Amino acid sequence: MSMAARSQPFDELRDGVGATDHLLEERWPQRARPTDDLRDAWVRGERLALEDERIPPHDEARYDAWTQTVLFRRDSRLTTCYSVREEHITNVHGEAVREAVREQVWRSASGGDQ
Repeated sequence: MSMAARSQPFDELRDGVGATDHLLEERWPQRARPTDDLRDAWVRGERLALEDERIPPHDEARYDAWTQTVLFRRDSRLTTCYSVREEHITNVHGEAVREAVREQVWRSASGGDQ
């Protein structure tokens, strides 16, 4: 287990949502900053409608502006996340997620593009 994951325990949220080891050990520490709290990001997050075939199946996705990540839930577990920071986008999944955030959050909030 990485130091970032070890220093950032994730207890279940009030609604019973937990996090997979994959997210805690491989995705979250690299996609967010080590000091960012996963629980806070999920609670703060704005729900997104992501129905793009390039995005893996999930039950819910939320965008957290503070960490600039989209967290994905399947059943009662947060499974993965994607950063929308340009330097972290490395595949078609990340591109699709950034496009969705651009359309649903950034344009509606500012009337323009980021």
